Amino acid sequence: MNIEVLDGTNRKAIVISLRIGRARDYESKLLISYDTPVAFVIDGSGFVGDSNWSATTKRHIHKFLTMERVETHSVVNKRRLTNYMSRITAEMDDLLENFNV
Repeated sequence: MNIEVLDGTNRKAIVISLRIGRARDYESKLLISYDTPVAFVIDGSGFVGDSNWSATTKRHIHKFLTMERVETHSVVNKRRLTNYMSRITAEMDDLLENFNV
């Protein structure tokens, strides 16, 4: 798992990267803007939440998708973003448990 600040966002947006999956590992990244999950990419496919984002968050999303070379993306409901965030949280819990933290 890797956590980094999205370039040029003054620490207002972060990207969490990890591999998920059971039968096959998927490279995935989640964009969090102002403490809110807003978009994710799995194996090059982009997904963006269906909210009315602020202009700054829209710039974060555009920068993220461009950085990940995603030309088109699907719009998903907030529940799908929340489910994806739950998967990342579970992965983090597993990592912490393995390291006895």
